[in-house]
Amino acid sequence: MKAIFTTFMLLSVYFAGSQVGINTDLPDPSSILHIYSESEGVLMPRMTTAQKLAIASPATGLIIFDTSLNAFQFYDGTDWVYLSKSQRRDNYKLVKDISDLADELTAGSGSKYLLNTDYLYEINGTIVFDFPIDLNGAYIEGVDSSEDILINNSSGSLFEGSKGGGLRNLTLSGSIPMGSKNSCLTLILLQQVNYCLLIIQLLQMPVK
Repeated sequence: MKAIFTTFMLLSVYFAGSQVGINTDLPDPSSILHIYSESEGVLMPRMTTAQKLAIASPATGLIIFDTSLNAFQFYDGTDWVYLSKSQRRDNYKLVKDISDLADELTAGSGSKYLLNTDYLYEINGTIVFDFPIDLNGAYIEGVDSSEDILINNSSGSLFEGSKGGGLRNLTLSGSIPMGSKNSCLTLILLQQVNYCLLIIQLLQMPVK
């Protein structure tokens, strides 16, 4: 049985110089590997996030399907990123550790994280904040609300400031402000089909 199977595989593969064609004897000239099928696809290696992170010295461009995230990811030479984010917007930052927001802490004079206006901050994992967040018109989102968590470890509220912003697919833990002398926090929870969208607006208004 093994000999028969091997013979079948050899007949299914076509070699043309440095090119390889599977189920085709005319591999595209621009390809090193051309696979043809009208009924089947290519299944990428599938693994959990823990198994992915255990890969020793991953090559830049390595692609896998992360079953924990239910998404394709590739290694960009520094981090594992989503294929859909391979062409990132200029005003984007991936946050995997609080140190990734060092510039924002500096912008907030070391007493708060002043986010960049119209920026998208993607949270990856649990981030502990020792200082409050000034949304400043920025947007913060996670991929999995059970894993992407903002923890308030400061002595006050998690959010402050005079501008609005947005949160999506996140778990918030700790003190969330409900008002001060000059500002009031309005939380609007919008239930969607498969996720909750949490929009935060900081409105300048007197509080008696």
